[in-house]
Amino acid sequence: MPATTEDATTVTGIGYDSESRRLELQLDTGLILAYRNVGPDVHRALLVRAGAIDAPDWQRAQTYWTPERVRSRPAYQYRNLDEADSAGQRRRCAICGQFTGGEHICRGRPDIASPWQLPAVIRDGDAQTLTVTSPSPDGAPMVVRSYPLHQVADDLAAAPYGLLEVPVRAIVPNDVNNSGLDNMSDLYKARLSGRLLVSLVDEQVSVDPTDLRCGCNPYHAHRDCRHLREVAGGMRAALSEQLPGRRDRWSTRLSAVVPDEPGAAVPADLSTFRYSDDPALFAQDVNAALARDADAVVPFHDGSDGPVMYGFGSGRKFGVELEYTLHSYPSAWGDEPVDEHLGEAGWEEQETDEFGDYDEDVLKPDGAERTVSRYGWHTQTRTVLTFDGDSDPDMTKVVPARIAAAMYASDLTSDDTIGGHGDTGAYGYSNQPWGGWTLENDPTVHGEVISPILSDTLDSWRSLRMACRHITNHGGGASAETGSHVTVSAGDFVDSPDKVNRLIGVLRHYQRDLYLMGDAGHGRESRENQGYARPFTDPPPLGFLNVDEIQETRGRYSMVNLTHIPSDTEFRESADSARIEFRWWDGSMEPGRIQAQIKVSAALLDHVSAGGATNATNGDEDDDEPAHPNHDPEGFVRDTKKVRVLIDTLFHRDRDKQQAAALWAAGARDRYGWR
Repeated sequence: MPATTEDATTVTGIGYDSESRRLELQLDTGLILAYRNVGPDVHRALLVRAGAIDAPDWQRAQTYWTPERVRSRPAYQYRNLDEADSAGQRRRCAICGQFTGGEHICRGRPDIASPWQLPAVIRDGDAQTLTVTSPSPDGAPMVVRSYPLHQVADDLAAAPYGLLEVPVRAIVPNDVNNSGLDNMSDLYKARLSGRLLVSLVDEQVSVDPTDLRCGCNPYHAHRDCRHLREVAGGMRAALSEQLPGRRDRWSTRLSAVVPDEPGAAVPADLSTFRYSDDPALFAQDVNAALARDADAVVPFHDGSDGPVMYGFGSGRKFGVELEYTLHSYPSAWGDEPVDEHLGEAGWEEQETDEFGDYDEDVLKPDGAERTVSRYGWHTQTRTVLTFDGDSDPDMTKVVPARIAAAMYASDLTSDDTIGGHGDTGAYGYSNQPWGGWTLENDPTVHGEVISPILSDTLDSWRSLRMACRHITNHGGGASAETGSHVTVSAGDFVDSPDKVNRLIGVLRHYQRDLYLMGDAGHGRESRENQGYARPFTDPPPLGFLNVDEIQETRGRYSMVNLTHIPSDTEFRESADSARIEFRWWDGSMEPGRIQAQIKVSAALLDHVSAGGATNATNGDEDDDEPAHPNHDPEGFVRDTKKVRVLIDTLFHRDRDKQQAAALWAAGARDRYGWR
């Protein structure tokens, strides 16, 4: 139905210019009523009311803004006709009668509600992060996440009636030197999300930001802000560059894809089999792993017969943090030879009250002394070994000291002191496999052993195996509280939001099997249940804008910790220290299991860096226990499809695939009791 004014005059046209915020209502008599300072939400509501925008009946009925309310609102009135005429713009679209201003969008005649007025929806595709420069001289650069510009331009050119709806998320970085700030609140980042309506009329691109929302204060005050206009203007200029024959009519605007750093090359496949094509072989290798001793399900390779890592992950640096708690029954204080040589150890004379036989010197009546045997309570003086002055010390302090002494004696550490929690990161990590390991206190466990920066070398793997042995031999071990954090170098992920979004997508797709690989059977299902390695939930539409946004929303206690990835181009110089921490691995002191965890973590980064991605949904539907290969062979084939593809994707040698299969089998053994 056409909109009407309060005197029942029919409104036959609605014109609006978002730059000047001028609204015009054209009546069937030919009269044009002009209003000022009208927000884009009011304009949209009038179009909904008139039926020019497709909307449910209930939404039309509840629309607050009508021509009558606009006409009766004093704030929208010009002071006189001369002012109204001088502010008018008479350049109107021949189709809809609206102004053809910077953000004009043609929706067809506003007094006719027809299906052909609905905009086309952009095709599905991979979202992309762009940098867009505002057309305003004082506008700040913006990070925009949408579909590739060439795809938007192609879909726009092919859309019926030249109308296209494009999902957009954007962010305006902090810029304290920007003289065009609306107010102090704009010193904070402004985030925008929603849709842009793009039109192509007479080879002219228009962008309407009405369906875009911003988080800044000006937008909340009057549903409009400079950020909306800048995103719309920047996208309009960028899209115009994409349309053939239009380059000479638009000034050049910067709009470029945020470049990924060069990724890893896909390695040559040296393997003789593919688990994805041979599920029977996968079942055979899983059963072979289950048949091994419980502490050797995953084989360990020390590098003496060639590189341990090949292909994806082989060139990355890595490190591990081995958290430990006490064994159920550690050796009593003083029972180990190392105890006497600990820094806190010492010998002291102590008196103790005891009950039993003892000798006492007595005086005879003639004054002579004589030793008499007696029985009962007496005070005994003896020399005892103490720990920090305590002859019965707390073993939670003794065990870390024993481990530190053993590692120092074998040249794994440069000294036998135990630092405070976080000291190693504060002082910097060594890159020496021998002498570079450190020890720290950790309030959540009894201690933590931190590796230096390692790589695929003989010394690195042997030092890792020796560190595990010292922990277990001197009273430490894995438990429900411990984790085995794996950190991998990730300089190529700096300022690469597309890579980070792809990594999150891969982790979510293979979530069940990755958590299963990380399970070490300590009385719980996996680390995500403790809250220290939470799975990634549904990302925002089109993915995260940048690494900084992920860090703010998820923090370090996620499946992977991204807080050590600089998110700005200016930090590219510090890319050598950029790293990603994989937190879902359960604590373990088994060298083979830890080695396989490192290889999976590093290979995942190279796979993503080489362009690997998945558009599949979250793997929550796979959370049920997979079928056992011996009890339900057909179910086993069905339930292991994802993990077999994952292993074939990450690894390209037989023994690497078999080690990964053993890691998966170890998790199934520990979580589900497989035998």
